[in-house]
Amino acid sequence: SQTVRPATSPSNSTASCRMRRPNSGLTCSNASAGNAECWPATTRAARAALRLRRDGRRWLVTFKFEQAPGSGLAQRSEWDVPAARKMLALTTLPLAEIRTATDLDLQRMEGQLVPLFSTSFVRRSTEIALPPGTAIEVCLDEGLISAGRRNAPIEEIELELREGDLGTMLKFAEGLVEPLALQLEPLSKAERGYRLAARERRTSVKCRWPSLDRGESAESAMLAVLHACLAQVEGNLFGFLHAIDPEYLHQLRVGLRRMRSALRTFEGLGERKAFRELSTRLKALMPELGVARDWD
Repeated sequence: SQTVRPATSPSNSTASCRMRRPNSGLTCSNASAGNAECWPATTRAARAALRLRRDGRRWLVTFKFEQAPGSGLAQRSEWDVPAARKMLALTTLPLAEIRTATDLDLQRMEGQLVPLFSTSFVRRSTEIALPPGTAIEVCLDEGLISAGRRNAPIEEIELELREGDLGTMLKFAEGLVEPLALQLEPLSKAERGYRLAARERRTSVKCRWPSLDRGESAESAMLAVLHACLAQVEGNLFGFLHAIDPEYLHQLRVGLRRMRSALRTFEGLGERKAFRELSTRLKALMPELGVARDWD
C-alpha cells in the first residue's frame, strides 16, 4: 500500500506490503506496544477509520482514508496529531484539509461517534538496506482485535518502503513467502475490526470497477482497472485455499480472466514484453484452476 502522510504528521511517503501468518522466529528490534480504539468516521462504506491510539508513551488521534481498498497493495492517506490527556478531540485534526482530500466532514459527525472495536498489539520493527539504494522497514505485529467479547488474532508482517525502488521491496517480500508460509493480507486491521464488530464472515469478492473521470489519463485508468482486478484476485485467495465454498474459486478465475483482458487492452501503454509475459503466466494458471472448478 502507499501511505501519504500530510504535514500534520511526520512528513514522508511510503509504500507497504502487508502479509499474514509470519514465523514467530523472525528477529526484529525496536519493540513497542500499540493500542488503538477505532471509531467509525462515517459509514463503513467511506473506507475511513478514526482512532485514538497509543504508540509507546504517546497518544495520538489518527484518521485514515483508503482510496483503493481490498488489496495488499492499496493507497491511503493518513493524518496523525498528538492527543491531549488521552482524549479523542476532532478539533485537533486539520478538518478542512481532510474534507478537501476525502470529501468527509468530520466535524458534523462528532456527536455520532461511538467505539466499535479496539486493537492491541506489539510491533517489532527493524530497517533493512537493499541494493541498489533501497531502504525498507520490516514490521512484525502480534496481538488481538477485540469487539465486545469477540476477538481475532493479529499476526502479520508489513514491509514499508522508506526510499528507493518499489520493485526491489516486492522482490524481497516474494522471497519471504515460502520460508515463512506467508500470504498477502488484503484486509486492513480496521476492516477486520469492522467485520468482527458486525459479526461478518469472509465471503467471496466480486469485482468492484473503479469510477473513472472523463478527463483521466489512459495511464491512470490502466492502474485503476488493474488494481480492481488485483483486489478481486487477492480477495478470494484466502477462501480458495481454506474454505469449501466454490464461489471463491469462481471469482478467483473471473478476476484472473479480467486481469488478462486488461493487460491486452492496455498493452500499448507499457512494456509490451512485460505485459505479455505476465499475461502468459496468468494463462498458465487457468487449466489447473479449471480442473478444480470441474470438481464442483
